[in-house]
Amino acid sequence: FHDISEEKHLETTQNSITADKNDKAVKDLIILLFETALLSSGFSLDDPQTHSNLNMKKQNKNILSYRVAKDEKSQEKRNSPN
Repeated sequence: FHDISEEKHLETTQNSITADKNDKAVKDLIILLFETALLSSGFSLDDPQTHSNLNMKKQNKNILSYRVAKDEKSQEKRNSPN
């Protein structure tokens, strides 16, 4: 199973890392992915609350991004001449 959207997401993440190695959002994402991999492998985290908070912060940003994109798409539809 090969998902092109996952590949594109990884490519975008790689480009973000390359563009700005000090980007807090990228660092948070990498930590989140690493800690999730640890949990999935049966390891425990020293501070699971931090992992949970980071996860929620990322989810909230995704929801906000989705809403903004949806609003922009709706706005484009309303403004398009038909």
